[in-house]
Amino acid sequence: MNSVESYLVQNGPSTGSRLIVSRSGDLTVEILPDRGMDIGRVWWRGKQLSWLLPQGIPGPGIVSAGNDWLANFGGGLLTTCGPENFGAGSLKESPPYPLHGSFTNLKFEIQNQQSSEAGSLVSGTGTYSPLFGESWQVSRTLSIDVSGQISVRDDLLNVGVVSQPVLLLYHVNLGGDFLSSQVQVTSPVGASRLTPPEDFADTWETFGEPHTLNSETVYHHQSREPIWAVAHNPDSKLSVRVSSDRLVNLFQWKYRRKDRFVLGLEPASSNTLEGRYKSQESAPSIEPGQSWKHELLVEITQA
Repeated sequence: MNSVESYLVQNGPSTGSRLIVSRSGDLTVEILPDRGMDIGRVWWRGKQLSWLLPQGIPGPGIVSAGNDWLANFGGGLLTTCGPENFGAGSLKESPPYPLHGSFTNLKFEIQNQQSSEAGSLVSGTGTYSPLFGESWQVSRTLSIDVSGQISVRDDLLNVGVVSQPVLLLYHVNLGGDFLSSQVQVTSPVGASRLTPPEDFADTWETFGEPHTLNSETVYHHQSREPIWAVAHNPDSKLSVRVSSDRLVNLFQWKYRRKDRFVLGLEPASSNTLEGRYKSQESAPSIEPGQSWKHELLVEITQA
């Protein structure tokens, strides 16, 4: 039976966090209102698909602003980066822009949550408005379908007084029971490698064998049409398709250390990870009172 239930975490690193659990057919999804209304663990037919660090995702009392994004990054199926920056931080500027922005620190007011025979829906609103810099009102609607589809619909309203660049990167983190060295990635376009070559062979099409090095690999897919990519496990026959209705850039992140086995598929609004001042050159720009709407789809299928 489909359901949407709200909890308050009482133990562990997420103590004090709100947690919404959606159960829709074969799909169970954890929604994190105090972490940008992002998505934590996800199960498909009992298999855990998302990647998390062993300590999990910290609660709101632990998360701090500034350049602590990596220290507070616990994974989860979706970690949204933005709205003032994604990629490298620009902390020496005024105002400073931290690594990957502040979206994951936003606490959302949940306005609707409901379930039906078709699935579930959860919607809420968060506000990004520091003393210095731009201001955004973010409305997010998560729709979870019994067929295995997760829809993330964002509406960013510029509530500031000047034009603002839309800087968003949707960090979809795959791991758990899904990811293995045999997982294959396909996309409508090829990919350019952004990180230097390592001592081991590596391609974007196949995840590859685990190793003991502290090395990540990042690729960039760019298309003239809205981007998509599919990760497929040939052993389990599970596939995860990540797509965008308007973004034409997708970054692919691989970290193959034995205890950090993660594949990231990341649609983005700009073609660079060099930080705000480079990213805004290719990102859309929104005038005061205007909004920017986008839908991200994560579709799970098993042959």
